[in-house]
Amino acid sequence: MQKQQLHEALDVILNEIGEATPQLILIQGMLAHFQNSTDFKTECHEVARLLEIELL
Repeated sequence: MQKQQLHEALDVILNEIGEATPQLILIQGMLAHFQNSTDFKTECHEVARLLEIELL
C-alpha cells in the first residue's frame, strides 16, 4: 500500500475517533489497510483493543 493511502486511512480513523459517536465499522475497515504492515501491527491491535473491535 502506498504511503499516501495509509495517511488517508489514518486521517479517516483520527477524524472518526473525534466524533461524538464514532462509526466503529468505519474504523475497523480503515485499520485493515495497516494489517499487511508489520510496522503497525502492535498499534493496530492496541487501537482495536481500546475500541473493543475485532481486526479484519
